Amino acid sequence: TPPSATHKPKTRKPPEPAHSATPPPPQPPPREAPHEPPPRPIEQETPRTTSIRLNPLPLFAGRLSADLELMLAPHHALVVSPSITFHKVAFERNDNTLGYGLGFASDASAGFGGEIGYHYWVRRHLQGIYLGPSLLLGATLPSAPTGAKAFAYYGGAFDVGYQYLFSNGFTLNGGGGIMVIGASGTTARAAPRFLFGIGWSF
Repeated sequence: TPPSATHKPKTRKPPEPAHSATPPPPQPPPREAPHEPPPRPIEQETPRTTSIRLNPLPLFAGRLSADLELMLAPHHALVVSPSITFHKVAFERNDNTLGYGLGFASDASAGFGGEIGYHYWVRRHLQGIYLGPSLLLGATLPSAPTGAKAFAYYGGAFDVGYQYLFSNGFTLNGGGGIMVIGASGTTARAAPRFLFGIGWSF
């Protein structure tokens, strides 16, 4: 009989050691978003488009005047200012700057007139800063004993001012400017203007 084949025992490979996955490095804690201040509330503009104002300053020189201002479009307004001049009340106005500004009115003169002008407002409504030109027209009536005749005056002005509106519509207006005024037979004169108005806006 042939010799029996010798069987070599099968050797098993030793199991490979289990390699555990390397743990990820620790993550830094999430950074907090920087603290931002709450947004500032947007200023709400009061949509008032009409102002009626009385001008108290000229009262001391014998003139009663008022302003009616109408917003025609955002930033653009028309202002009309009628006036009546009486005899002198407190300040002398004979041949001086005050007299020029009142239509060359003397202490005993009376008269009437008005202005029509344009204001550009920095904001969209009748509040804040404004500027613009005006056209002046009127008549001065000297007192009868002087024998002088009534005459017309005319001129122009440019003003810059500021208007503050309270929440209920109460209005304060102030500013200043320069005016040039003339009349038939006289030389045109320049005079400063001081504006102060109290009234209501709608």
